[in-house]
Amino acid sequence: MKTQLITFIATCLVALVSCQQGSQPTSSTAGQNPVGSLKMNQDDAPFSTTLINTCCNDTVTIRGNEHIVSNDDFTKVHINLSGLSGTGTSGNTYHGGLVLEEISRDTNGSDGCNAVEHFVMTAPGGCKFKLTMHIHMTVDANGNLRVDRNDFTIDCF
Repeated sequence: MKTQLITFIATCLVALVSCQQGSQPTSSTAGQNPVGSLKMNQDDAPFSTTLINTCCNDTVTIRGNEHIVSNDDFTKVHINLSGLSGTGTSGNTYHGGLVLEEISRDTNGSDGCNAVEHFVMTAPGGCKFKLTMHIHMTVDANGNLRVDRNDFTIDCF
């Protein structure tokens, strides 16, 4: 189960990194940030992942679109995936969404990232689960991963 959750976390982070590295979003807008000189950017991109729902013993393939809001240097990122749908190997159809808040910092050549994700999916008949993840990563000036902490909880409803 932990491997599947880490895969899901990696999928979310890959989506974030791909936006930083010039993926082709379906739409993009930029506006002036009222609290500083950085512009706020908004992008929409397709999203897909598979995870194991331990609450209902189901493997769910989830698809939808992610809406990404970030400032120009990606020190603050908000990702919202609403209107997600998924199909489980059981035949259940799931609906839900994910919200990710990330804050990154650069200190003396080291990069740090703290993120919190809330992922909620519901299927007809009462199968509902919420996955909450707290992610912390630190990369040193040489590009070596020094800290990689992922704490998660799953709540079944």
